[in-house]
Amino acid sequence: MKTLVKTHSGPRTLVSRLLTTLLSLTFNSQVALAAPQVATSWTHSVFLKSDGSVWTSGSNSHGQLASSPTTEQLLPTEATDLAGIIAVSTGHNHSLFLNADGFVWAAGHNGSEQLGRLQTADIHHPSAVISGVRSIAAGGQHSLFLKRDGSAWSAGDNTYGQLGRDSTITQNAAEPIESLTGVTSVSAGDAHSLFLKSDGTVWASGNNSSGQLGDGTFTDRPAPVPVLNGVIAISAGYRHSLFLKGDGSVWATGDNTYGQLGDGTEEDRSTPVCIATNISSISAGVYHSLLLDHDGFVWASGSNTFGQLGSGDTTDSSVPNRIETLQGIHSIAAGYGHSIFHKNDGSVWSVGRNFYGELGDGSEESKLQPTRAQVELPLPEVLSRN
Repeated sequence: MKTLVKTHSGPRTLVSRLLTTLLSLTFNSQVALAAPQVATSWTHSVFLKSDGSVWTSGSNSHGQLASSPTTEQLLPTEATDLAGIIAVSTGHNHSLFLNADGFVWAAGHNGSEQLGRLQTADIHHPSAVISGVRSIAAGGQHSLFLKRDGSAWSAGDNTYGQLGRDSTITQNAAEPIESLTGVTSVSAGDAHSLFLKSDGTVWASGNNSSGQLGDGTFTDRPAPVPVLNGVIAISAGYRHSLFLKGDGSVWATGDNTYGQLGDGTEEDRSTPVCIATNISSISAGVYHSLLLDHDGFVWASGSNTFGQLGSGDTTDSSVPNRIETLQGIHSIAAGYGHSIFHKNDGSVWSVGRNFYGELGDGSEESKLQPTRAQVELPLPEVLSRN
């Protein structure tokens, strides 16, 4: 396998391409044109089509697939209660859906009130949570909402201060994080949160036991602290974080038990270290990381217990290695023990753990090589041209 070599950054990043698409949303009388998306977590996966329909597979133990009854789905199945969706996000056992009108719908586990509802019962059918939103992020037991005015809101478990409100009190309804303004992106880990501001600075709060906040300490932070600048994309994993800078370089911090930081060691880091360049997109999973380069190739590091690195074996890697069997990749999503890849031709491929059908290939058999999922996500013309 090839080891990732640092080179100069290439053309426009995937982030800017997606932004162009979302700013170019076109409407008919029923639906908005969405950028196709894949979101995956511990045991379930969500697929968003450009027509605004949502398809789900995997575990449905808490109703996280936005369908009833709560039985697992081996094949991606349409969540018929949802329409006009433009973004999706998956937490441990809950899911968030954002529609074109700025309303967020939530389904799944609500034991920590992460759905932003004044109850702790699971929700099996999508329920409206908050309005005026442009971006969403589902974490382990908490949720983040970015409003159109640049304010960040949060709900759910706050044991470590991951809600960013300078307290550790769990919140059963979404409330604003008063100390943050000008936020352009949010990402939620297991018990930590990342916030990207319009000036390219990253702020972080919550659990910092492995250094995942990247502030140079291992101290939990109930209020957001500054971490890094020059950043254009963020991704919070279980207990590690990835940051993509405007020059195409990737920086990593936090838990490195399995080499998921990709720095060639298995030492935790409390300060971000540069691990790669020429990258257009990042995805931090539970114990592994995925990087997409400007040439459409995927690089993976970390735990490979279930074959989630796509290398054809189960050997962990502390450096990013290229998945030789994949090319022409448009977007990536790292879960617990599995990975999902969306190709430019609209096909979806997945690899790794498949105990509940999270790979979406119609089986419960884990895979060591990327296998085609039974769902198609054709790219809209406006995005396929870029």
